[in-house]
Amino acid sequence: MTWASQARNPGSIPGSRIDGPKDMGLGNNGMKWTKPKKTNKLEKFKLWLEDQGIRLSVRETYLFRVGKYLKFTNRPGQEAFDAFREHLRSKGLKRSTLNGYSIAVKAYHRSLGEEVDYKFLRVNNVIPYYFNEQEIQDIFFFA
Repeated sequence: MTWASQARNPGSIPGSRIDGPKDMGLGNNGMKWTKPKKTNKLEKFKLWLEDQGIRLSVRETYLFRVGKYLKFTNRPGQEAFDAFREHLRSKGLKRSTLNGYSIAVKAYHRSLGEEVDYKFLRVNNVIPYYFNEQEIQDIFFFA
């Protein structure tokens, strides 16, 4: 048997475990199609974030925060989101942390084709007062 005839009929190759074109997957482009496994809400959200091109570090943060949200409520929606924000506020979290949770939960609802609204909290970015003008000049100009 020549090499060319073996290539056309792989089942005839001595010691081969392939029984012809059917086992080679030629009928389905070499892919084995199986029914997808059921995934939970966070896994679906993770896939959605990946499809959106979100960076890994942001995905991890979103998944952590949305995981807390889903533990808080069994029925995600606007009312549950408002209650979750109030719960976070009662824990004394900073405004920037509340905004971070809100952004992550909003992205989760967007992945479900829903929209939730919230008031974005202004972050207090005022630099604390420690030195007067003369002290600052003394520090920078070594006067």
